[in-house]
Amino acid sequence: MKPVIEVQKLKIRHHHRDSHVDAVRNVSFTVQRGEFVGICGLNGSGKTSLLSALNGLVPHFYKASMRGRVVVDGWDTREHTVAEMSGKIGFVFDNPFNQISYTTETVRHEIAFGLCNQNINREEIEQRVIETADLVGVSHLLDRSPSTLSGGQLQRIAIASVIVMNPGVLMLDDCTSQLDPLGAKTIFEVAGRLQSAGMTILCVDQDIERLTTFADRMMVMSAGEIKAFDSPGAILRDERLAHFGFRSHAGYQIARFLHGHGMEGAEKCLTSNQLRMMIRGEHNDDPRG
Repeated sequence: MKPVIEVQKLKIRHHHRDSHVDAVRNVSFTVQRGEFVGICGLNGSGKTSLLSALNGLVPHFYKASMRGRVVVDGWDTREHTVAEMSGKIGFVFDNPFNQISYTTETVRHEIAFGLCNQNINREEIEQRVIETADLVGVSHLLDRSPSTLSGGQLQRIAIASVIVMNPGVLMLDDCTSQLDPLGAKTIFEVAGRLQSAGMTILCVDQDIERLTTFADRMMVMSAGEIKAFDSPGAILRDERLAHFGFRSHAGYQIARFLHGHGMEGAEKCLTSNQLRMMIRGEHNDDPRG
């Protein structure tokens, strides 16, 4: 099967007045259609720059030079504008204040903003807005003004405004930063449901256990390079990644401790929930842990 994302020898250099930063260094990888890829790494490791190249913000918008090739669903990002790429790949930023348009009177109009520029009839727009608002849990906010909402509420609106466009690929750049743990879990569950419906998900997040729970594969970045790109289990077991700032989450560390002290089956537990269910003797039918 042909990958939905193909990145070949990608290099990104950000230019400043008297200096430059090599944000991404000779990166190559592919992502299959329908995959959920988790991306982690310390601040400055190149995660956001990498995502920005996938939807064309680099090189078309940001002041950066790019070498290599990026192809998304058959489109070379050099040959298409950011607006054109938005029909293929949606991008939710870490800060909702950078994504909300501030030109609409209500949340309903904010979510519909992108659709209104696509010559879609009013009835379909309304239906998609209602369905998306329900999906991300903001139905009760549809008639509120975006200017009256909290940061967490605006984050959900920003996510809804991208999801409503129904892109084939959805990128989430640490987009749970404004949310409490329950709200963040809800957003990941929404992303999981979208993946089940066929959407490809790329998600940057600082919570390693959340990524372990939802991702098919995890990418660890450091200093602009991919240090590992494998299944969550393989990533957690790779002790060399500690040299690049990667730390496994507490649930996995406890499971390893219990396994080391003779608890049979603990070595198979990658998440706190899997460990909890194993201790209780419960069967877990959820593949996401």
